[in-house]
Amino acid sequence: MRYNRIIYLLFGILMSFTAVCVQASPVRMGLPRQTPKATGRIPGHSFPVTGSPRVLVILANFQDVKFTVEEPREYFDNMLNSMVLSEENPFGSARKWLSDNSNGSFTPQFDIVGPVTVDHAYDYYGGNNVYGTDRRPLELIADACRAADPLVDFSEYDLDGDSNADYVYVYYAGPGESTYGKPATVWPHSGSLLDSGISVRADGTTIDIYSCSNEWLKDTPDGIGPFLHQFLTFLGVPPLGDGMNDGPTATPGSWSVMDTGCYNNGSLTPPAMSAFERMTLGWIEPRTVTEPESHELAPLIQGGEALKIPCGNDNEYFLLEYRIQKDWDTFLPNHGLLVWHIDVTPESLSDGYVNRVTDHHRVRLLKPNGTETADMTSPDYEAVLRGWCLPGTTGTMRLDDFTDPQMRPWSGERLYFPLYDVCEDEEYLKLYYNLGDSELVHSPVVHEPEAEDIGATSFTLNWDPVEGADRYLVSVYPEKESRKSTIRCDFGGDVVAEIPLGWSVLGTSTYTTPIYCGQLIPSLRFKDEGAYVLTQWTEEPVTALSFWLRGVVAGQSTVAVSGTDTNGGQHLISEIPLTENGTTYRYSREEIPEDIHQLQWRFHRMEGSAALDDILIGTGETIDPIEGFDRIDVGNVTTCRIEGLPAETEVCRVAVCAVCGHLESPESEMVNITLNKKEIRILSEVPEVRIDAMTVNAYEDVIVRSIDGREIGRGRQIGLPGRGVYIISGEKGYLKVVL
Repeated sequence: MRYNRIIYLLFGILMSFTAVCVQASPVRMGLPRQTPKATGRIPGHSFPVTGSPRVLVILANFQDVKFTVEEPREYFDNMLNSMVLSEENPFGSARKWLSDNSNGSFTPQFDIVGPVTVDHAYDYYGGNNVYGTDRRPLELIADACRAADPLVDFSEYDLDGDSNADYVYVYYAGPGESTYGKPATVWPHSGSLLDSGISVRADGTTIDIYSCSNEWLKDTPDGIGPFLHQFLTFLGVPPLGDGMNDGPTATPGSWSVMDTGCYNNGSLTPPAMSAFERMTLGWIEPRTVTEPESHELAPLIQGGEALKIPCGNDNEYFLLEYRIQKDWDTFLPNHGLLVWHIDVTPESLSDGYVNRVTDHHRVRLLKPNGTETADMTSPDYEAVLRGWCLPGTTGTMRLDDFTDPQMRPWSGERLYFPLYDVCEDEEYLKLYYNLGDSELVHSPVVHEPEAEDIGATSFTLNWDPVEGADRYLVSVYPEKESRKSTIRCDFGGDVVAEIPLGWSVLGTSTYTTPIYCGQLIPSLRFKDEGAYVLTQWTEEPVTALSFWLRGVVAGQSTVAVSGTDTNGGQHLISEIPLTENGTTYRYSREEIPEDIHQLQWRFHRMEGSAALDDILIGTGETIDPIEGFDRIDVGNVTTCRIEGLPAETEVCRVAVCAVCGHLESPESEMVNITLNKKEIRILSEVPEVRIDAMTVNAYEDVIVRSIDGREIGRGRQIGLPGRGVYIISGEKGYLKVVL
């Protein structure tokens, strides 16, 4: 397995700059330095990520610094391999961590060799050059491998048979420069011996790809976190740091083992892998969500699923996962829903750092508290990170196209798929959420036209813009008032469902858990066979109906929706099999039997229960718009001119609807407009011409001139500059008009 040498040289220059920054802030722990190209599942590499492959780990003493933990070989064997919890491993070993995160599919065996002693003192390898980087770190690896040669057969670690050892890990005695060590100590890192011009062969095998880290973290032995960070990088999981180890950063920090989370709890308890990190190794397949749903998530650490929301291309999507502070996640900053914005390409994976470009992090954690960056040197660091989940410290329950942060692809286009009503149960065993359609689009506020904007068959209409709307639909109705009315019921009440006046219920109770409710808490619960809701009698017939319904462990249970006509006849509208997904059901005038004045929902129970919410009943006659003036698409404007209304129209009513992608607002309140018939003049000499609100409208081409002979315009529709005297001429004659 070989790296591209040019990329490696460029990476070395970048890391030289990084080291200079780190020395300016010695109290901050820096991340291990990474290889310029990941391995494992990246094309061209073959190290297995399932089963129990063997991995060589060499313990290396310096001439002047030796391991100080008792029985180093047994200590590191227990730390890396033991599947039993102990005083040294109160949370578990590296092998157990990998097994837990892969659902038991990956349990590598780490073969511990040594300690061996390298040829020089620690500062020979770790002393910094003028760029602030270690002088001879690769010689440390080469010397350690040569010293271990009598103790190990390197050919046993060539799993793919290409005569190269797949991987070598070196633990060196003492501290490391990234974690409070002196500048002359070695910085933990990964790399390639061959790409640096160093050739080490043993047992007919070339030793190339390696990682290394230190024995001590400040005043305690280092834990498994840095080891796992390096090993996962080798397997193909990209580091999520930005490659710079100083100052504020927008990377996920202690939320991820591939960032500073590898140091959680003194490196003893790195967090579990995120859904994205598991995806890179094929250890999890998130569920893709493209339709609206109301559902729940179990914690990822306890086997819960992850959700994937596509953004229109294969590489970019949002990834949702629920994290709680238990087991490996005990030392996360907080508990809640993490929303990741992923935009990873094969090219970016092979580059080493997917978050190196400051203004385009390819694995980006959305920050609901509005604080995009955090500084590890700040005393508020952990407090800031606690707000990077939902509901988090700010109680954030919603992310969409217009929240801060916005839930949009990098292109800036609308996603039209809001996440809302996010909340946890009291024991943090489940997280409830809604995805997809919610009332994102509000109705416009329409203003009555000024008198000068109203003509005999036309008017100019204005309305206030609606946030997020990309176009508007205008409808013009005749004067006749609709007898249509709307009855709404969301069972509003803080704890107990509130039943509207005139309605009756039997065998019901209340749900207050968000996932069992529609738009708002609470909902009405059907719990007994034959439980029902019966509405009041409506004055006008029912012409439209919608409601939200969900089964709760309901099996083969159903809910029958029926109506009663004026003669007392019963009519079945629908019998709905219950599902575990909350669904809004809608019925148009054509789907509802005629002359229905009362509705009933009745529960036919086989098992479980049902939740009913968000009832909307439309009654009465609906007046259709004037022909040709129904839902006129005027584009993304807030003013439009309506012209050409029928001549007999004296009064009309107008409403505007805002459109946001595939979502529409309800129509605005109707605005009554009395047309200005005083402005119309029928010209007997030229019968096909009329003047309407300072506009000449003709059925043939005419020429309009001012009284001094100046041409105003010609054609069939000519605007007049103002009141005055005009001469209109055409084939049938001419006339003088005084306005």
